Amino acid sequence: MRFRSIFYIEDGEIKEFNQRDSLKKYSFSFFYPNIGVISYKNLIFIRKSYPKTVKKHLKKIIEEEIKTIFPVQNNSYFYQIIEETDSKIDLNIWVYEIKIKDELLNKGCSYIIPEPLIFSFDKPTVMIYQTSDFYVFIFSMQNKLLNFLTAKRLSKENISLFCKGIKDLKSVKWIVYTKEPLGIHEFFDENIEIEQKVVPDYPLFLDFIKNIKLKDFSAKKFKLEKIEPYFLLRIFIYVILAVSLSFYMSNQAYEKKIREIDDKIKKLKSGIVESSESFIEIKINEKRQKNQDVLYILHSLSNLLPQGSIIKKISISDEKMDISISTPEPLIILNNLNFENCFKSIKLASPMNKEEGKFNIELKIGLDRCKFPEKS
Repeated sequence: MRFRSIFYIEDGEIKEFNQRDSLKKYSFSFFYPNIGVISYKNLIFIRKSYPKTVKKHLKKIIEEEIKTIFPVQNNSYFYQIIEETDSKIDLNIWVYEIKIKDELLNKGCSYIIPEPLIFSFDKPTVMIYQTSDFYVFIFSMQNKLLNFLTAKRLSKENISLFCKGIKDLKSVKWIVYTKEPLGIHEFFDENIEIEQKVVPDYPLFLDFIKNIKLKDFSAKKFKLEKIEPYFLLRIFIYVILAVSLSFYMSNQAYEKKIREIDDKIKKLKSGIVESSESFIEIKINEKRQKNQDVLYILHSLSNLLPQGSIIKKISISDEKMDISISTPEPLIILNNLNFENCFKSIKLASPMNKEEGKFNIELKIGLDRCKFPEKS
């Protein structure tokens, strides 16, 4: 893959890496693209599942959800579909401030890539690499990133947390990059074979970016120069179609409700109704299922929160948790909370503020069956 320059943005600073010297022999090197890469530090990782029926409107749904989670920020995003079945779509979303995208577009970048997605592998591979501040954990298979985590230190607890969603560890290839050839085998099980390498003195993604399919990361910059002919007429037609579709969908919804009522009446007439005792038992079981295990929630938070984080206030009910945290690493918290399966719809309750070197963040987190696994 040939390119003119790679612009790497990290914490507001842009570094340029180019191939201009090697491209001098090509007379048309001007036409090779610039590529923008966004550091993992400036990304928020979100894993979501949606019904298959909303696939046509997926972008709009993601945009509205991001606005709900980050109401006081202007963000852009990139998403990658991980798995698609007959009933649902699993995807990863990478959120970043829109000003980052604007800065890279101003540098002439035709493609913008979140840094973790550059480390792409066909066979199941876990790669851990050390940076100046963190250890970055990546699990990739079939050229898709399936899992992502950042941690301040390398430990058995962090590795165990990251491996939680990997089904067959024996078939996974392990690659670990460290700044020095340190002894790391103490952190891993004895039956895991590790390929250990030393981190180069330049960003590691430069060794992997040649394998990326750039067409998946196109960042076209649209600009409305003038209103084309019949533009307003087309808008009017679209509005009419939208209103007509709305009436049609409402009518379909009413008909569905009528059919449901008819089915219930038929069941009542034929005597297919549960006894009051079984109905009460079902309701009691449903209530038990909704109850959350506070000890499990606190145990999960102790594994997910980075060092130096303090829980200032916490309130737990059957379906949600309100929590206030003081932390030096708010983005790490937002990333790591996605790894607990029983935490749903993680949202900022108010803007983050900084006091005495730490950020105060208030979160609203939906809860779904937060319990320790039942012993068989």
